[in-house]
Amino acid sequence: FRRISPEEGFTYGAIKVIEEDANGFIWFGTEHGLYRYNSRQVEKFVGENGNVHSIPGNNIDDLFKDSQGRLWIAANKAFCYFDESGQHFMRISLEGSACDGVNVTADKIIENKKEDIYVLHCNQIYRMDFQDSLFRKVSVALQDSSDIITCIAFDNADNLWAGTSH
Repeated sequence: FRRISPEEGFTYGAIKVIEEDANGFIWFGTEHGLYRYNSRQVEKFVGENGNVHSIPGNNIDDLFKDSQGRLWIAANKAFCYFDESGQHFMRISLEGSACDGVNVTADKIIENKKEDIYVLHCNQIYRMDFQDSLFRKVSVALQDSSDIITCIAFDNADNLWAGTSH
């Protein structure tokens, strides 16, 4: 093993998430940006105002590699994936997203057996519509309207489960 330090381009502070991409690169999500390690050097990616091909922000909540090899990023209450061919990020909008008054938990990205991408964001679950490049809301009936969805997962039968605060 080789130690990677701030002198080599890495951040001080905590790493929140780690994911390996289809090329074997290791990605690290922190509160200060996204880092890609290729066994020789560290490359840092940060959100840039006005640049739609940068990550949406520097506070990385989740990283997820889907079955197609795409690396998805949840950052600053927004989502994107890394476009390997263009070596840039593609931001994806959420249909009707409003976080006002919601005690937001960390965003989460998952995939089912049909290769549909789902995200948890501001107490809502969304499914990726690749045709429109948009995350569309999934209707969820909570028993208690004060419940907050804290996690989502698929079981072996491909049923979507949502964990709540109660």
